[in-house]
Amino acid sequence: MPSPKTLKRSLSRSFIAAAMLPIIIISVLVLYDLTGDRARDIDEKNLLLAKAVSGQIEGFLREPQATLHSIGGMLQSHTDMTEAEVQSLLDTIVASSNIFETVYIIDHNGNTRHVGLSPERTEMRKDFENISLAHMPFFQQTLQTGESAWSDITFSVISGEMSLALTLPLKDGILVGNFGIRPLTNFVQKLHTSEHIVISVVDRVGTTIAHPDPTFASQQVHIGHLEPVKAALAGKEETLHYMFEQEEYIGSSVLIPGPNWAVLVSQTATNAYRQVRFTGLLFVGGAIGALLLSLLFSLTKASLLAKPISELAEKTDLIAKGQYNIDFTDSGYVEFDTLAGNVRHMASSIHDREEQLTTSRERYRQLVETMNDGLSVNNELGVISYVNPELSKILGYPMEEIIGCKTIDFLDEENRVID
Repeated sequence: MPSPKTLKRSLSRSFIAAAMLPIIIISVLVLYDLTGDRARDIDEKNLLLAKAVSGQIEGFLREPQATLHSIGGMLQSHTDMTEAEVQSLLDTIVASSNIFETVYIIDHNGNTRHVGLSPERTEMRKDFENISLAHMPFFQQTLQTGESAWSDITFSVISGEMSLALTLPLKDGILVGNFGIRPLTNFVQKLHTSEHIVISVVDRVGTTIAHPDPTFASQQVHIGHLEPVKAALAGKEETLHYMFEQEEYIGSSVLIPGPNWAVLVSQTATNAYRQVRFTGLLFVGGAIGALLLSLLFSLTKASLLAKPISELAEKTDLIAKGQYNIDFTDSGYVEFDTLAGNVRHMASSIHDREEQLTTSRERYRQLVETMNDGLSVNNELGVISYVNPELSKILGYPMEEIIGCKTIDFLDEENRVID
């Protein structure tokens, strides 16, 4: 059987619900909005960083492009140069440049005509003469489009490191500059200013070509399967979550025009959202504190409201038991004090009426007992429930023997009437 509901318990529950429900709803909405905004800010900042790095690498790649265009301009403006002069020009440019490992000219059939090398590598010239590059994709692309093209990352036989080729179409052939990508790795390492943020550069097929950790590039770690890299290589710039070595990361990837590489700026989700989690925990702690204060206030207020009502119930119970001389403490609430005053007045009125009734009953009793006539009180069956002393004398029986009998029992045969 359920326990009876008390006003104090009901008020407490109502106050608690009224106080806590708005706090909970507002806290959830604000926390959702706050953490959502912070998370979006982090994603956007990560993407902006990727775009900034992409722009810097694009600027880094403009130097070999500009140098190659200068060489092409000199060749186009001095068409009367002999073969030996062309060869000397290419060697001088490579020797004085810290960019290109070699610069060579190939004809429209893809055969090597001139090769510019540094002085210490001139003995390798014979290895490049009459080599056919017709099968190379960058040669085919330049031949078909008439525009500059970037090669895939290849192993350089000159430096023994990974290198890249850039083409420039000429009237009578194609100018090709080949340079190592080690400066790109050094460039990425200079950009790597935070141990939590990793900047990687991948080629058009998703192979790592530059990374703060040189082993990633030297081992050509393939990360083209990662969602942000796949998105960038497909022409989409966005921040996505992905798993790498059983840890969650957020990564922003941006495509680098020209070589169609992708820059990946990534960091662990734990580190990226550390501040968001801290803010969330701080807000949750504040909300819990507010809820506890609200709970304390609600219980205290409910107790204060229920106290005068409980007192009123206790005092009315005393009135019901016949105790009319009662007093109420000041509750501080006009309505309760008015009600208490009315109850006190009602108790006083009941007390006065009971005294009047008692006095009246005593007078009636004295009247009945002292009257000269006999008097009996019978119920509906004619059974005597009361007789006065005078009737007891008339009948000649004690009052105790008369009570419980019928009036007919005390009549003679002539006076009895049978219904």
